[in-house]
Amino acid sequence: MPQESLHSEHLIELDDKTIYELNLHAAKDIVKRASHGPVIVLVSLAVSIITADLFNEARALAITFLVLIVLSSTVRLYIAHILEQQSERLSQWERLAVWSILSTPLIWGVYSGINLYLYDMSTGTMVILLFTLGIAGGASISLFIWKRVTQAYLALIFIPPIIAAMANWSPVSASFLFGFVAYYLFAHTLIERAHKEYWLALCNTKILEKQAQELTLAKETAEQANRAKSKFLSSMSHELRTPMNAVLGFSQLLQTDSENPLTAEQLESVNYINQSGKHLLNLINDVLDLSRIEAGNIEVKLESINLNELIGQMRDLNKSQVEQQGLTINIMADDDELAINADRQKLTQVLLNLISNAIKYNSANGEITVSAMKMGNGKVRVSVSDTGDGITEDRLSQLFTPFVRLGKENTAIQGTGIGLTISKELVDMMAGELGAFRNPGR
Repeated sequence: MPQESLHSEHLIELDDKTIYELNLHAAKDIVKRASHGPVIVLVSLAVSIITADLFNEARALAITFLVLIVLSSTVRLYIAHILEQQSERLSQWERLAVWSILSTPLIWGVYSGINLYLYDMSTGTMVILLFTLGIAGGASISLFIWKRVTQAYLALIFIPPIIAAMANWSPVSASFLFGFVAYYLFAHTLIERAHKEYWLALCNTKILEKQAQELTLAKETAEQANRAKSKFLSSMSHELRTPMNAVLGFSQLLQTDSENPLTAEQLESVNYINQSGKHLLNLINDVLDLSRIEAGNIEVKLESINLNELIGQMRDLNKSQVEQQGLTINIMADDDELAINADRQKLTQVLLNLISNAIKYNSANGEITVSAMKMGNGKVRVSVSDTGDGITEDRLSQLFTPFVRLGKENTAIQGTGIGLTISKELVDMMAGELGAFRNPGR
């Protein structure tokens, strides 16, 4: 079918390959829709021959029409069959299909016209004309995908009886003439509408399929790039760790050298080197952990853990830092034997990160509260809260975004901005949930 059949003026420009695919789909759809058409026409002719006078008065002519319809139907079925075998030769198949399809209404139209001319409004002629309307209606439903072919089909099946009605002019033939013309105009409008809606739907479906393929390809490309990034970060982190550990080691040796002690000014500089080195090493470790998580190289080993005991250990580990900051840490638990299934090492890492944040971002002489309680769904909720400024409502959605420090980038508080990201990933891997909520005043 020509490209203008696609109504592409309403859509984005389609390339030749896409148009070919659409035409092939439409051709297969026509074959499926019109698969019973030849059989119906053949049966209709057989029934009409029995009831019409032509078989009795001109048997050879009637049989000739029957043979022609059989040949036309056979050719149509054969051409429909070879479409599946030779779909790459679509243009040739379309030409053969059009001629085979149009041969049927031509034969039937001549057959009905001869009967109407010779026998006027006899019972047999009335049966033939009713079959004519039925065949025309079936063609409109089946072939509207090829608009021009369908319009030609209706013209070929109606023109011979219209000519015959005009030759045998009478009030009855005039009513039939008017009926055929009215039906053709009505069918022409329906065919136009159905054809346009079909091709618009088909083209839009194809466009959506292409967009889905492009999105899938983009997703795969992004995932591949992300894996490459994770691999690169993991490799670079390992490479940076070795010299960083050497820097820290030598700076600590200089700090503790009793034989050749440093001056106060030198010691201050070495302390600065040591603190910056530790911060950089923490950043390297965080990046390495995040890259390992994204690459799927971390395994989770679940075990039964006494949560109260673990929280107590977290308090002891952070005791000196809490005291240095002038803070108070409170532990609240509703059960002495609160047990959960988790990976001990990873849960420890998460709790240390949350408590570390509560220490760093707390207020002067503030409090930290770590609580644990059973929930109604069989899970345990662990909460870490502090009396710091907290996070504004508009920044909550960015809380777990890597390398985003929520306005703390330009402060003296050190941080990488990926601790919470790692914590959330680890909690998700243990089939848990990590979230945040605003608590006024805390």
